[in-house]
Amino acid sequence: FDNLLFRASSMGDIMTGVEKGWSVDKSITCQRKLVQIYRELTWGRRANKTNKYTEKGTKVEENSITTYCRVKKTMYKKNDVRLTNNFFTGEFDLYEGVEILKANKIIDIKSSYDWTTFPSICDKLEPKYDYQIHTYMDLTGASNGVIAHVLENNTPEAINKLKLFAKYEKGMLDSGGNESDAYIAKCVEIEKKHIYDIELFKKSLETFDEL
Repeated sequence: FDNLLFRASSMGDIMTGVEKGWSVDKSITCQRKLVQIYRELTWGRRANKTNKYTEKGTKVEENSITTYCRVKKTMYKKNDVRLTNNFFTGEFDLYEGVEILKANKIIDIKSSYDWTTFPSICDKLEPKYDYQIHTYMDLTGASNGVIAHVLENNTPEAINKLKLFAKYEKGMLDSGGNESDAYIAKCVEIEKKHIYDIELFKKSLETFDEL
């Protein structure tokens, strides 16, 4: 364990309770994360954290980066390198500067699952993201770090999967096995929740009939 490097994304769990003066003994969240890291190293396995939120984030990452650069009217440099130092390892999305280790600003993109999870100006930065971005800053020496929340259309595959799941709910099919009015209304609700730019969404499909 002498060469153990902590992932930037895990620092939020590890540092839970620090602001309250907690030690590791008092933080169950920290203990669980450290146990997970220990098991990964000693058992040679990696915890699978894939879910609908992370799946969307991975699939729309490039769109989110493009949107952020357009909104900020700045062509930030894309980072494809996993950085390490004596303590941490991590890979963020964008940076501003001559080169990555001389960056004056680093940016990590967070693609919100839908409009209900998209933060507003009333929301404070979650502590886990604060620790994550400061870890990236430690890796690069950057003096500024940004967590950028972006709201993008969900993928056609994800939306179709949601519609398929909805079809099996009670009342979605009539007595003849045909799609009911309730199912059509449900599909409209799904589209409103996951599509924010209909023209951009149509471009991702050969054909798309908006309900």
